[in-house]
Amino acid sequence: MPAEEEDPELYELVKKCQIHRHTQTCTKNNTSVRCRFNFPRQECDETRIVSHSSDGFLRNGGRICLLKRRKQDAWVNNFHPQLLRLRTGNMDIQPCGSNEAIAYYIAKYLSKAEPEGVDSGIAQAIQQIQREESDISRKLFRICMKILKERQVSAAECAYRLCHIPLRDSSRSCIFLNTRKPEQRYKVLRFDQSGHVTGCYSNIFERYEKRPLHILNTILRK
Repeated sequence: MPAEEEDPELYELVKKCQIHRHTQTCTKNNTSVRCRFNFPRQECDETRIVSHSSDGFLRNGGRICLLKRRKQDAWVNNFHPQLLRLRTGNMDIQPCGSNEAIAYYIAKYLSKAEPEGVDSGIAQAIQQIQREESDISRKLFRICMKILKERQVSAAECAYRLCHIPLRDSSRSCIFLNTRKPEQRYKVLRFDQSGHVTGCYSNIFERYEKRPLHILNTILRK
């Protein structure tokens, strides 16, 4: 916690955004009364790394880094001063001790389930749609729309969707190549105006074989 007289702006930001207050989430999926975010945090004279097999690792809520903390900072969540000034919102910064820890952290949030109340509401709606609709395509459409309307999204995702900003992007592109034997590869049928099959469209291998002579030395890759 910064001193109020030294940095009043940061002091007010920490008081507003970084002070932990117990809620029902603190004991979610936990039979004990202990806060699962490990508040109040233990006092520590200096920042140090704790071993995964030590008692300090368990007391620190599974965090590998035990930050220097005064007694009066027991309820202050981890933050970075510059990021807090820019974001002006709650954050919980913690180091990851390995690549596996980073992958686990990301996967945990990607696979985070919707609240139980939302799941039960969607299940009831699906049952009702199944009773009311007989057409399969119409039934699937209504179920999909119900799920999209009921699922919870973050403020960031809402802003991206409203502004039509892509939710994902990449500097690399991938092309699927069917590496089965030629006779086992699927092909797309070509139809004439009357609906009769007139042949098949060329696949990427056939187009590559028919490439212009002046690029014969070009290899099949980007």
